[in-house]
Amino acid sequence: MKPNHRHSGFTLIELLVVIAIIAILAIVVVLTLNPGQLLAQARDSNRISDIATVKSAIGYYLQDTITPSLGAAGTCWTDGPKFSGTVATTTCPWFAGTANTSTSATSTRSISAGWVPVNLSGVSIGSPLSQWPVDPTNAIGHASGGAFATSTDLFYSYAASTTFGGGFKLEANMESVKYSNGGTSDAETNDGGTYIWAYEQGTNLTL
Repeated sequence: MKPNHRHSGFTLIELLVVIAIIAILAIVVVLTLNPGQLLAQARDSNRISDIATVKSAIGYYLQDTITPSLGAAGTCWTDGPKFSGTVATTTCPWFAGTANTSTSATSTRSISAGWVPVNLSGVSIGSPLSQWPVDPTNAIGHASGGAFATSTDLFYSYAASTTFGGGFKLEANMESVKYSNGGTSDAETNDGGTYIWAYEQGTNLTL
């Protein structure tokens, strides 16, 4: 009597079904997690941290310096690695002043003419910040003189009051749905500022 050999394994149809199920699950995971938004959220977290760092450094400078200077009043300053020279006022729409930037060679300098016009070398124990941070994307989403695009204008901005001692304000545009206006972790509306399409921090949020 011949032995009964039974071969176990998947048929071609079963393999195709398994592959189809894995593909469907992969699509569901991608759509659920939305990696693009996760990356945008990470960049927004970085922006919030950067703005806090700059605010803290300027605050330390103001407390330690006898005659502090916050830069030209009524002027908007932006981080400059992808900018050069003076740009249109619409580049910095949340401030009413004249927009200005430093060049790529000097934009991060914290002890001279950086994108924040505050010279931290005046601090008695030395600059509390080695360099000014810049936006993770650092891009302008509209042509010079064009309309403000809230989702693609990703850069940091700074302005000081026209009155001495009147304070300063820092701005960053949130990129992700989560941190933007109306998001579950809305950082733009709940920051105490007057402009609901940007994250505002500083000592004078009415600028």
